[in-house]
Amino acid sequence: MISKLNNTGAEPFLKKTGFVNLFIGIALAAAMVLGCDTGSEGDVDDDDDDTEEDASKETGSGGSEESGSGGSEESDSGGSADTDAGGGTEKDAGVDAATEPEPPEYTTALVITTDYSEGNYSTVAMDDYRATININDMGIHSDAVCHFDLVTETPFIILRLGSDAINVLNPDTFEIVEEYSVVPGSNPYDIEVVSSERAYISRYELNELLIVEPLTGEEVGTVDLSEFADDDGIPEVSGLAMKDGKLYALVARLDRDNSWTPVGDSYLIVIDAETGEVEADLELAGANPYGQPEYSEALGKFVIAEAGEFSDLENAGIELFDPADQTLSGLIVTEEELGGNVTKALVLSKTKGYALIGVQGDNGSNTHVVTFNPETGKKTGTVIETEGWTYSDIVLTPDLTELWVADRTSENPGIRVFDTETDEEITDEPIDVGLPPSGICFVL
Repeated sequence: MISKLNNTGAEPFLKKTGFVNLFIGIALAAAMVLGCDTGSEGDVDDDDDDTEEDASKETGSGGSEESGSGGSEESDSGGSADTDAGGGTEKDAGVDAATEPEPPEYTTALVITTDYSEGNYSTVAMDDYRATININDMGIHSDAVCHFDLVTETPFIILRLGSDAINVLNPDTFEIVEEYSVVPGSNPYDIEVVSSERAYISRYELNELLIVEPLTGEEVGTVDLSEFADDDGIPEVSGLAMKDGKLYALVARLDRDNSWTPVGDSYLIVIDAETGEVEADLELAGANPYGQPEYSEALGKFVIAEAGEFSDLENAGIELFDPADQTLSGLIVTEEELGGNVTKALVLSKTKGYALIGVQGDNGSNTHVVTFNPETGKKTGTVIETEGWTYSDIVLTPDLTELWVADRTSENPGIRVFDTETDEEITDEPIDVGLPPSGICFVL
């Protein structure tokens, strides 16, 4: 194995309703489900509407921290944006080839850390694995996720229930340059940026998406999703993704009076990103889509992890969504085949994917990182496994050569890196990032 330098010393997956509900979701086998009974056009409230509340803003270096979703990033886990970087080529002399965007050069991993009482964030250089630990001297909120936006080239930290705010980071220094509220008690879940003047924020405790100017938090409008709520009146809007002018939102309808169990079908909601109008709702094959839709360049499709109920492996697995024709594949691999509840799935190629799964053991859920073949629907191997809910996030580097795992093992927590060709570990020991890592997203 190859060891890279770390010049400093120095859980679980994406949290939906704060750490209490996360613990319930894992230990007590209660999870979240996206769903809706009907589909119709969402209402968009412009900021000229006198009834609309302005998003309050705070400035400072307040706290935040990340969890498995790497953010979302979309990422991810750190997120993606649809922009062209320019750059033309010629295939033959005198013949102009179609211009293709040059791939952005990612250099750094932003790692959110937490011990569930306090949080912080660190960075790891992607070339030599050198870590800069605990960047914010004040620490951050202990329940958060990160997202990198390629449109504005800005890292964001989403402060979840209890802080309910967005931190905007300086992309060079990673210092917090802006913090704005998204309504106390709203529990923001994800952010997707359309432009420097428009971004969408999902809020788990409210029945509408918030539209803001992403760098300032100034409110632009809302998208009403109340029609997708179950009997408790809350649709539990969670992960977001965007592609070719369309925003995709996962909506979780959970029975809050019955341990947050799924109450119906799960859906992917299609929204026009420029207008905020709901265009379609697509019923997923499984229940409880988890985290964000993860885009696979190899397939040209989004990968959706559908966890179902954590008490069993029924009606759950991994599904693909094709944004070109807005069709769903059905489950390409089931949880029965994977051997556990899937909380994140990434597709490397047409024949190889990775899944983070929870496997029921004698003392609760254990975590495994496994491989599967998207074409055959078969599990093909296990990369790593451990007792307890220890692996909180998995992300592929943008060049697809490495798989990074956030390992929260109490004895030696940190980031572990694996070669995606061999699945052999590159790091000799976990990269120390301070507090145990909960999520990862890559930035320029």
